[in-house]
This record gives sequence, C-alpha cells and structure tokens, in this order.
Amino acid sequence: AITREVLDSDEFPGRIEATQAVRVRARVNGYVERVAFTPGSEVAAGDLLYELDARPFKARVAEAEAALAATEAQLALARTESKRQAQMLETQATSRREYDAAVAAVKNLEAARGANRATLARARLDLGYTRVTAPIAGRVGKDEITVGNLVQGENADSPVLTTLVSIDPVYVSFEADERAYLKYIAGARGAPLKVAVGLADEQGFPHAARLNFVDNNIESA
Repeated sequence: AITREVLDSDEFPGRIEATQAVRVRARVNGYVERVAFTPGSEVAAGDLLYELDARPFKARVAEAEAALAATEAQLALARTESKRQAQMLETQATSRREYDAAVAAVKNLEAARGANRATLARARLDLGYTRVTAPIAGRVGKDEITVGNLVQGENADSPVLTTLVSIDPVYVSFEADERAYLKYIAGARGAPLKVAVGLADEQGFPHAARLNFVDNNIESA
C-alpha cells in the first residue's frame, strides 16, 4: 500500500467578469464637442473621454466672479462706514441707530459675499463637468453618443456616453452544486481556498486564483 496526500478537486465552467464597471454619463447639459478616446482602447483614471460645449458655463463663471467682486467692493465701503460710525458714536456725533444700521449693512454684505462665493464654486464645478474623464483605469467601450448631440446630464435618466470596465484584476464566477459547496466551502470552515483557472485554449489550469467570496443567493433549481 502506498500512502500519499491526494489533492481533491473538481472542475466547473466559469465566466470572467470585471471587478469594476462604470456606465459613464454627463453631469451637465451640453452639446458634445469632442470624443477623446478610441473605442476598445485602454485608458487611465482621469483620462479625458468627452468634451462638452463649455462656453455657457464659462459665461456663468464670469458672471459669478463679477457679482462677487461687486459685493466685495460694497463690503469694503460698508466696513469703512461702520468704523467711521463707531468713531463718531464715541464723540456723540452720530446716533446709535445710524451706527447699528452701518453694522447691519456689513453683516448683510458678508452674507451676500458667502452666497456669491457658493454660486461661483458651483459655476466652476459645472464648468469642470464639461470635461468627462475616466473614473477608473480600464478598457473603454463604444462611443454611444457622438459629436454634435445634445446630452441632458442633469436628468436622472441621462444617456450613457460609454462604458468602462477594469481589466486587472478580474473575477471568475462559477456555479457549483450543493454537494461541492458542502465538500469545499463548509469543510474549509472559513480558511482561504485556492482556485486554478484555465481558458478554453489553454492546457490545464495555469492561472492561480483564490476564492474571494460566496454569493448570498442560491439557485433553487
């Protein structure tokens, strides 16, 4: 009799899936001016995919900047007047009512300046959204929307511009029956399980992998 360790194994058909998949959409409304990628190519995170017409958004930024500058000029004048009123109040050269009005004017303009800054930040954010970039690294799909089309990015059901999937690492999903589950998963008691993967044109299973997780649903059939 020969005593030796035997590695028990089973084979299952599987399918390769991306660990990350993104349906790229626009976040603002605008006409597509440029498609900056080649369908099927690999892109890095942050690479430009689409450019929308940025002219309306640049105009909004300029308008918000002008409003902020006007408010800051008014605020500087109001602060000067408030200091003057404070000095005059000490010598009884002005009334308490006029001094309080000057102080209130400063506070109102400070609040207006905060609102102008928020408006400017939102305008700059929308301007940045005219450049649609890759959120992850991976392989980009077909350009579903081409140059010249209007996209309604502010709508909840805005059209998909393209799809992007990660390519490394990948999932290999497979289905096993109850007997295999009890044999390997339950018997391992939480210990990591090694899995070997082979493609259709390869001999054996040359790719080492590990069992990452077991889904929380079962197929009753």
